[in-house]
Amino acid sequence: MGANDPLNKSLEEIQKDKLQAEINLINARIRKVYPESKPAGKFSHVADFFKKWYAVILALTAVFGGFWGIFAPVKSYFSERNKAVQYELNANMIDAMGKLDSADLNVQGNAIMILSYYDLNAIPIFLDKLVKIDYDDKISQQKYIEAINLIYKRKRTEIVDKIISKMDYSFKQISAEPTFTLALLNLSFLVENLNMVRRDRRNVIALYKTMIEEFDKDSTLMEMDGMLPFKESITRFVNNN
Repeated sequence: MGANDPLNKSLEEIQKDKLQAEINLINARIRKVYPESKPAGKFSHVADFFKKWYAVILALTAVFGGFWGIFAPVKSYFSERNKAVQYELNANMIDAMGKLDSADLNVQGNAIMILSYYDLNAIPIFLDKLVKIDYDDKISQQKYIEAINLIYKRKRTEIVDKIISKMDYSFKQISAEPTFTLALLNLSFLVENLNMVRRDRRNVIALYKTMIEEFDKDSTLMEMDGMLPFKESITRFVNNN
């Protein structure tokens, strides 16, 4: 019997022959349905691309799938960790707020520094404290102004709008409650020392011009303690800008 006699072939060789015969049959059917002379279809280029690159695509899919399998739990971990940090910071925030009124300037300064990390959330706190500081207490004033300036550089969103709103409210209440004069003086000092962008500076000037007009209409405003330096301050700001 010859070497090609089926009886002399191993089971593995027979299986290979069977597989090859099936491949030949499939190829024959493909050539019958899709002859080589058939014009290329509109998706032929896409099909050729995937034939050439399907192995690469599958490999990349596997890599990114594996990456997502690692990334998802890591993302979940950091999300949970962030919640825990936020809780800890809130506790620190409450503690720092209680130290803003400390007679120890170092304790007060540290509290202001801690709160400054809260960015926009610290602005209302700083403004409420700033408007109540003795106008001659330049050290405390400067600490709050420096902190607000730092936040302003990082997060400008609506900070000056909040200052304008507080100043406008204080100015409208001045006739009924002269104590708002202190708030106006401190806020104007803040504005003078805040490194504002052009848009915010224009908004402040618009408010100041309205206030100056009110001074001109109502002479009694100038009779209140502290209003002369306030008017001089806002007039100087308008003239210099």
